[in-house]
Amino acid sequence: MSLGIFILVMMASIIDFNRAGKDLRPLFSVEVANYDDGGSTMYHGPFYKVFHIKSFNPEGTLPDVMDYGYHLGTWFDTIDNVKARVVDETD
Repeated sequence: MSLGIFILVMMASIIDFNRAGKDLRPLFSVEVANYDDGGSTMYHGPFYKVFHIKSFNPEGTLPDVMDYGYHLGTWFDTIDNVKARVVDETD
């Protein structure tokens, strides 16, 4: 019984991880927070979080909002830590 639950949780995690890598919304996570930073969203899954990172364009040029896609994190990650990591990678 517990092995079956473990396998289901692992399958859900792998599916959401692959979807985040393809920049698609997670299937097995629940939307829990929206942020007023350009529209970022946080999803909770079993033992992980998925962040959809967006931010206002600092130069004030078009497009107004930069979309950095979906990123998987641990339950201990915060939106600020993930956003700093993602934005630094793209600069």
